[in-house]
Amino acid sequence: RANQSKRDELFGASKGANGPTDLQEMDFDHLKAIHRDQQEKIAEEMLGMTKRLKEQSLAAQTIVKDDVNRVERINKKADENISKLQSEGGRISKLASRWNCRCWIWLAMLIVILTFVGMVLLMKLFKKSKHIEL
Repeated sequence: RANQSKRDELFGASKGANGPTDLQEMDFDHLKAIHRDQQEKIAEEMLGMTKRLKEQSLAAQTIVKDDVNRVERINKKADENISKLQSEGGRISKLASRWNCRCWIWLAMLIVILTFVGMVLLMKLFKKSKHIEL
């Protein structure tokens, strides 16, 4: 009997009662209230975390949109610079081809002038000898 009464105490069964006692009901209600409070706190934390996540995702979206716009502007500028570079490259090639022609003209003129100067010097060095003919 002593063992039986201890067993009943441990397992929460009382003598003569088939259902739960008032003390057990009060403990169960108290546990339910604590559990409900914990659930409410967890739900509030989850709502707060959801709001922060939404704010962070909106901020990230704004940053990404700005970056995309900046990249698009940079690409447009790069395309413009490439087209300008191609047109200037064409102009430079035309000027270079003219320079080649001009270079050859100047070189030919230099050769003509040097030849003229050389002939003048040659004539000065070797003067015409005076022959006396009778």
